[in-house]
Amino acid sequence: MLCNKAQFIKDVTIPDGSILRGGIRESKVWEVKNVGSCVWNKNYKLKAVNNSTAINVPPVSLTKDVLPGETVQLSVAIDLPIQEGSFEVNWMLESDLGEIFGVGDSGKSPLWLKVIINNADATNTPIISLSPTVTEMAPTPQFFEIKPGTFIVNDFYQETCDFEWSINNTSFQCEENSLIRREPIVFTENGTGFENGIVIDLSNQSSNSTIIATTNSIDIEAGDKLVMGVGCYDGALECSVLVNLVFTTTDGASSNLWTIGEFYDGQISVMEIDLSQFTGKTGTFSFTASSLGQSQGDVIVWIEPRVLRSSSPTPTVTQLPMPTSTSTPTTVPSPQPSPTATPAPTPVATDQGPLAEFIEFIIEYFRNLFSN
Repeated sequence: MLCNKAQFIKDVTIPDGSILRGGIRESKVWEVKNVGSCVWNKNYKLKAVNNSTAINVPPVSLTKDVLPGETVQLSVAIDLPIQEGSFEVNWMLESDLGEIFGVGDSGKSPLWLKVIINNADATNTPIISLSPTVTEMAPTPQFFEIKPGTFIVNDFYQETCDFEWSINNTSFQCEENSLIRREPIVFTENGTGFENGIVIDLSNQSSNSTIIATTNSIDIEAGDKLVMGVGCYDGALECSVLVNLVFTTTDGASSNLWTIGEFYDGQISVMEIDLSQFTGKTGTFSFTASSLGQSQGDVIVWIEPRVLRSSSPTPTVTQLPMPTSTSTPTTVPSPQPSPTATPAPTPVATDQGPLAEFIEFIIEYFRNLFSN
């Protein structure tokens, strides 16, 4: 028995001969079985071979061990060419020791994508039904683990179209808009696929364009955290975007929580912000993405943006008033909001003017820093 050998089971997405629309990104998924004697570990990769087209097809690492006899779904993201006609790309597996192998009797045959690019006839093809299938892929880890005793208060991926969206101070609706889209499986600059990504596409906009997304009002409790990952979209090699997060309370006070320049460097930024300083406050989050100069190639991903809450503080607060119904309730909760009197020593502003000037200063600084 060979150490490394795979068996093709089926095409999960995009069967051979599918007629697809060009110029977009799709996920190709195969179901394969490990029929060799060796374990496929996380250092095994799926690599494009004999790729005659001038497109970027980065290798994809496995995200879990696959034991001999086990079946797994392998997925790659591919940018379909605009040119119409037949389109084919082959992939092989590569072991942690550099051995190239595949499927078939000899274990040397590739997996492939064979489609026809026809923009006129693609509207009734299998491309329409891809999304629900892709969500079942095995190698798509969650970016943040939801630990026991913690639950999701706000899932911004699900609430994307409830946001107020604007680009360069002009409002727009998220539905059917090319500027933003949700992908249940999204691939980032390090080639890894993650669940629940909001893709922000500035690549066809003018230089120094800015998109702002503002959430609905949210009540903050002690221990709440905002978590998300931020990275450039897989294949967006020229990506250079400034990402900013602001929390604004109902009384108009704004706090700059996070600012970072995101570039195509293979690294994903991790945001994990303790919101306890806003305990007892109600407010909105504003997510900003600004091109640093030319916007061509500026496509970023917000991965699993959420507000998480621990379930443990709630019972302690509700049980404390039980001994006395008159004095205890007013005495016990009062220390909790006290930290919120000064939620952020430096960035808090009493109106939108100073905050807007501060954000504009940060954006302009990064633009000047990375221009030429």
